[in-house]
Amino acid sequence: MKMIKQFGAVLLALAMTLSLGMSSAFATTATGTISFKNTDGSTPTAQYTAYQIASIGGVSDNVYTDVVLNSAYKSTLVTDLGLTSSATDSDILTALQALSDDSDKIIAIAYDLQGELDSSTKSGTWNSGSITGLSYGYYLIVETSASTDGYVASRPIIVAVPDTSGTTSIAVTLKNSKASIDKKIVEGGSLVDSSTAAIGDSISYQSVSSIPYYPSNATNISYTITDTFSSGLTYNEDISVALLDSNGDVLDASLDAGTDYTYSVTSDGFIINLSDANVLTWGAAGDKLQITYSATLNDSATVGSIGNPNTIGLTYGVGSDTYSTYDTVITYTAKLVITKNDSDGNTLADATFALYKADSNGSYSDTPVQTVTTGDSGIASFTTLEQGTYKLVETVAPSGYNTADDVIFTVTAKNDGTAIPSTSIVLDASNNTDALAFTATWSGGDNFVVDSDGNLTYTVTDTKGFTLPGTGGSGTTLFTIGGIGLITLAGAMLILYNKKHNTGKRVSK
Repeated sequence: MKMIKQFGAVLLALAMTLSLGMSSAFATTATGTISFKNTDGSTPTAQYTAYQIASIGGVSDNVYTDVVLNSAYKSTLVTDLGLTSSATDSDILTALQALSDDSDKIIAIAYDLQGELDSSTKSGTWNSGSITGLSYGYYLIVETSASTDGYVASRPIIVAVPDTSGTTSIAVTLKNSKASIDKKIVEGGSLVDSSTAAIGDSISYQSVSSIPYYPSNATNISYTITDTFSSGLTYNEDISVALLDSNGDVLDASLDAGTDYTYSVTSDGFIINLSDANVLTWGAAGDKLQITYSATLNDSATVGSIGNPNTIGLTYGVGSDTYSTYDTVITYTAKLVITKNDSDGNTLADATFALYKADSNGSYSDTPVQTVTTGDSGIASFTTLEQGTYKLVETVAPSGYNTADDVIFTVTAKNDGTAIPSTSIVLDASNNTDALAFTATWSGGDNFVVDSDGNLTYTVTDTKGFTLPGTGGSGTTLFTIGGIGLITLAGAMLILYNKKHNTGKRVSK
């Protein structure tokens, strides 16, 4: 009987062992997933690695249970959280959990933990924007390969799987940012991408660039702005640099060259650089850089349908991981080619024309925009043409010809059907070449023709003849004096006639 009891006990023990073994074999380890997105919601091209700081047994009533801290990180956490060496794993993780995800303190802790990484705690596999198969625990997420879409290195972040509500699929918005630069032409108080101007005019520009957020321990940071003018634009070297806050309000209207930034003039523009310290400070605050300056449209400007572009570029990053972005604006100018003919179609030299431009009230200045005289070919060109209303006046006609009537006309320009100035041009290229494909179509109204280069042409015809001088002219004076003389002579002759006639009557009596 005793043997039977002992044998039964052995069988029971064996059954329990098999039962435990089977339950263990069929048990599933609880896991979760961390998925990532950039600040704009896009899937990142950078890759990230998760390092387990602590394991979590589960969640009960929004509280983690069976928390076990990895010994490699305990000392750093105790110090950064201000705890004593007697703090338990639960104490440490409770204090960590109490911190806000965006607090300066947890950011500092994450950076410190990144400096203490233990390869044995590396967990999970990056796959299409997520890390899967993560056992329950606290994880430090670290960027391990650079972005290819302009986002600078993300700061390390601490994530728990699951969250306290038990959700195992955790979505993380990365703490990263990218820079951008936006260039505009200042036209009548508006900011535009394209404009028209006359040769000799000064064109004002404004660019605003964002400053990315970098990890506080980042070094060898690059932030370089390069502006490149086409040959038709001469930089006036009148730069002013201001610091704006994230809302675009001015923090410092005049940053100091040499102190706040470095500045150098090149053969076709300028270069600005920011120091690591300023990029870190201004980027963390979300500040922006605003640059204002001007250039003059010179005699080398391209006239007609092809414009005179100006490209600004921003290069930023850390070490060899740099990114570049660009923006281009364009100024167009045209010329008016006058052909002087007689009524038979023969060209006429020595005809002088003056071009007057109306102001916003429709009034013309007493001073012409430009005065030109036709040569032997009968052709003369006005090179100071932009959009607006003009009056063409022939001030001197060729010898033996009458001056033509004044011509009032309005010059307009469009880009792909959109009136210039326009805000619709978006060019992101490393040079000005692509901008040349954005052509302008000029118009001057009836009887104006656009030539193959996109310039306006107009034919003026003079007629032969004699024109009576106008009122008050020297000819009028001569006629007046002659008339008075004739009247005086006629009066004198009438008096003599009457005198003789009366004398004859007295003699006959």
